Amino acid sequence: VVQPFAPPSTAGLVAAYAFGEGIGTSLADASGNGNAGSISGAAWTPSGRYGPALSFDGVCNCRESSGD
Repeated sequence: VVQPFAPPSTAGLVAAYAFGEGIGTSLADASGNGNAGSISGAAWTPSGRYGPALSFDGVCNCRESSGD
């Protein structure tokens, strides 16, 4: 018996961020909704679990998008 793969539903999805840019202060929105993000108060590190990642100090860090 072969089970066909059904992709997860994206109903209600506002934005999808991979956080894989590795540089800069912008995040691309992979949802197709055009809600690019802006990074504030965090720094990129190359040593994330699967590549580049953001490092937050827990004081005043955020991600903003036009969909907020």
